[in-house]
Amino acid sequence: MKKKKGPKQITRAELFARGWTEGTIKTYLPPPRAENRHNPGVGDYVIHLWNPQDVRRAERRVPVKAALAKTLAARRKRAETAEARRAKAEARAQAKRVEEAEAAEARLALFGEPLIVAIREISRAAHHYRDLAEAWFKSDQPGHFIKATDSRVEK
Repeated sequence: MKKKKGPKQITRAELFARGWTEGTIKTYLPPPRAENRHNPGVGDYVIHLWNPQDVRRAERRVPVKAALAKTLAARRKRAETAEARRAKAEARAQAKRVEEAEAAEARLALFGEPLIVAIREISRAAHHYRDLAEAWFKSDQPGHFIKATDSRVEK
């Protein structure tokens, strides 16, 4: 036996999207029709459905209009506030990135050439000593090879 398709029922989520809150739902709408449903991944659950005619009738009432308008205005304000906070945070992050880049440029201008030369010299010396150590380990007479090849050791 097939169920008859009537007018589409309104869910709690749809009511919330229209500006309803738990309080306004309990105050201005009749009790919902509870329907048992089954989802293979979730299992059994109960969904609350309201008749669209009851919702439209309630939304035409002045106190409900005022409450829904107030709720939607508060939600818009929260969204705008959150957007403003995100924009401020992004502006602070951008300012910090610019400041760090300027500081790096200043350090490079101050220490740039001497620093690069010093790093190159340190790297060259490290490679030189690595090569000497490798040659020492491969040689038959460990002490003699280093003394003979290292120009820095006094003879």
